[in-house]
Amino acid sequence: LCEGLIEYFMSKKGIEIIRKEDINVILSFHLPPTSHFIGHWLNKKTGIPWIAHFSDPWSFHHETKKKLLLRLIEESIEKRVLNTASFITTVTEPWAYKLNALHNKETYVISCGYDEEDYEDNSHHATDKFTITYTGTIYEKFQDIHLLFEVISELISDDKISATDFCLRFYSKQTDYLNSLATRYRLNQVVCVHFFLPYQEMIAKQKESTILLSFRWKDQEATGVCDGKNFGYLCAMRPILSIGPRGGAVE
Repeated sequence: LCEGLIEYFMSKKGIEIIRKEDINVILSFHLPPTSHFIGHWLNKKTGIPWIAHFSDPWSFHHETKKKLLLRLIEESIEKRVLNTASFITTVTEPWAYKLNALHNKETYVISCGYDEEDYEDNSHHATDKFTITYTGTIYEKFQDIHLLFEVISELISDDKISATDFCLRFYSKQTDYLNSLATRYRLNQVVCVHFFLPYQEMIAKQKESTILLSFRWKDQEATGVCDGKNFGYLCAMRPILSIGPRGGAVE
């Protein structure tokens, strides 16, 4: 029923566009999985080569822990849909390895990146304090945020760093969670929590920092996670403190 509805609503319009624009390759992006259903049907109807891209996995997605039966069902659906793809692309080597094993199909890596023009402005001055900066979303269930707060709290208590000369700042939408951690570890004096800023302002905050902060995922099955923030950090040309398990795409 699901496939029939997708074919009915999407294939007709897709075929119309393909014929009008003389399209010779179909490219679908996951997430969401719906795009691969559409790519599958358009490929079947037209015979045009289809490339299926995964920015994140489908049936073995790292943010969801499914029951075995549900995962097997979803894997079966994924295999059936991807069966007609010419080949698969994804963003990291660990994801490519898993996708190739699941589908037994050629899988290539096209990593995330950055636009160098976004980072051309070098007029930013370093902050007065020793500043560690994090820009982006916090995944509190999957990243070990507490460890950093514990270590900084101990260093201040042992007089190894000065609270007046140090700043740990976040630009993230998880402001309440981060403020609660600062209170819990008695770090309100050094932790500065801000909501997201416009993109260019976030870059400025990165480039003026002493160190940039990255949290890896605790789950060893999520070694393929490496979002675009890490590439922007590289272009900001600041040292990066990466907290989490060894190995994987980020390393």
